Parts: sequence; structure tokens; C-alpha cells
Amino acid sequence: MDAGVAGLVGALGGAALGAGGAWGAAIIALKGARYQADAQAKSAHDQWLRQMRRESYARFTEAARAANHLEMIMWEALDDLSRVQQVAGGMGDRQRDLTAAAADVELIAPKEAVKLARQISLSLHARFLSRAGALADDPDRMTSFNPIHNDLEVKIAGFVALAQGALQGTHSGGSSSGSGD
Repeated sequence: MDAGVAGLVGALGGAALGAGGAWGAAIIALKGARYQADAQAKSAHDQWLRQMRRESYARFTEAARAANHLEMIMWEALDDLSRVQQVAGGMGDRQRDLTAAAADVELIAPKEAVKLARQISLSLHARFLSRAGALADDPDRMTSFNPIHNDLEVKIAGFVALAQGALQGTHSGGSSSGSGD
């Protein structure tokens, strides 16, 4: 083979390898950019979801504590009909707030938190509806009420702990909607 042909073959081979290398480098750069964009999008979504959960958990906790506190005031004022009527109006609002917050938690929280939120909500609703009938004739009604109230406080504290764990990423379960944690 003559030197000119050998040089041409070498140049064409080098050009082909160079083009292939440039093509490979472009593919690697594209994949790297796509990976980085996906990672940034996932990070932004995770941050948004964490904020939505935080707001949902805080709203539910606040509503549960407000309803529980107002119910305790109703129990203490059971002998004062005008006070009970005044507080009962506020209790209806607290129950609506609690129901809305529990529905919000159900959409976004892990299963264990959803279950506990339902227990808290149902317990408060049931106690509110039965308060006058169940313990109205009990002269020592606060003695009967205190263990129930304390149990609810423990459940609310348990919900807060579950929410904190989910927000800090220590919870490994999925949400009730199946979207994962």
C-alpha cells in the first residue's frame, strides 16, 4: 500500500473514531444533564410534598387539640346550660374543622397516621354527641371523663410523633392513596 492511501485510511479511521467519540461524549453529556434535571425535579417535588404534609399534619393536630380542649370545657360546664350552649356552637365549628383536616390527612399521610387521625376524629365526634347522655347524671362525671381525655391526649401525641417521623423520613410505609411516602 502506498503512503498516500495509508495516510487516507488512517485519516478516515481517525475521523470515524473521533466522530464516534464525540457522539459518545454527547450522549454521555445528554444523559448526565437529563439525570441532573430529573434529580432536581424529584428534589423539588419531595420538598413540595413534605411542605404539604407538614401543613396537613399541623392543621389536623391544631383542630384535634382545639376540639378536645373545647369539649373538656363543655364537660366542666355541664351544669351551666347557657355556658354549654355557648361552647356547643363553637364545638360544631371545631368538629367541622377536624373533619376537613382528617380528610386532608387521609389524602397525604402514611397509613398509620391516617388510622390514628380517624380514631381521634371519631372519638371526639362520638364523645361530643354522647356527652350529655352518657355522663349527665354522673355526679362525678369529671372523674369518668379524665381517663378518656387523657387517652385522647396520648393519641394526639402519637399522631404528632408519626407525623414527625414521616416528615423526617424515618417512616417507611406508603400513604393511604398509594402514592408512597
